[in-house]
Amino acid sequence: MNSTTVSGRRILTYVILGLVAGALSGMFGVGGGIIIVPLLVMLAHFAQRRAQATSLSAIVIIACAGAIPYVARTGMNWPVVAIIAAGGITGSFIGSSLVQRIHEGILKVIFALVALTAAIQLILPRMSGTSDHFGALTLLSVGEYVLAGLAMGLLSPLVGVGGGVVLVPLLIFLVGLQQHVAQGISLVVLVPVSLMGSVRGARVGNVDWLAAACLGVGGVVASPLAAQLALGIPSPVLSALFAILLLVSAIQIGVAGITALRKRRHPVDQEGTEHQGA
Repeated sequence: MNSTTVSGRRILTYVILGLVAGALSGMFGVGGGIIIVPLLVMLAHFAQRRAQATSLSAIVIIACAGAIPYVARTGMNWPVVAIIAAGGITGSFIGSSLVQRIHEGILKVIFALVALTAAIQLILPRMSGTSDHFGALTLLSVGEYVLAGLAMGLLSPLVGVGGGVVLVPLLIFLVGLQQHVAQGISLVVLVPVSLMGSVRGARVGNVDWLAAACLGVGGVVASPLAAQLALGIPSPVLSALFAILLLVSAIQIGVAGITALRKRRHPVDQEGTEHQGA
């Protein structure tokens, strides 16, 4: 098999992965990193940090394309976007500095429990957000938006998830926004926050630009189409579908966290196994 065939298959893999990520992005207001990162690691043998940085670069394009139908249908409060994005960017810097100080297993298990709780609450109609517009900015509402952005930016690098999985539930439960509105603002906020993360990754050479471009091409095709589909789905149904995404995320990240904690508790056993296999 020649190198041209291998390169062609790799590009096709990236585009298909972008299509899947774009569909998730447009349908649920997330970046798609929950799919992109693990599949880049498994299928393309990317290192974790390279996969995350490449994913962020693709998400800039995918989220931008997916946001357009939401903005056209539900409108957008740009001062609110700026406040949440500022909190998200600040939180991402804090999270990046803490990632080496807190054991990833503990953080991932905590996130899994929080995501599981949010998923259960989303299924209950009375717990979902009901507001389809942004109220006037007050000291309290500004604090809520900053808090949502900080949590989004802080948790993303700490547990390795895209910000939308964190931000959408916060906008529903903390701010009281309707599912469609929360997803739209999430996609808009993801653009500058992901861009900042992408720039940091590019500076240290962690971005695979060919992969990011191919992922972006697939995502640009699927994301706006999925967004149009989502806008036609009743909010309670969309909330239930998003709850399923949260459940899958909770299981995936929770299992990874438990595995990391087990490795931490039994380093001697692992070393012995490695020596035996050598």
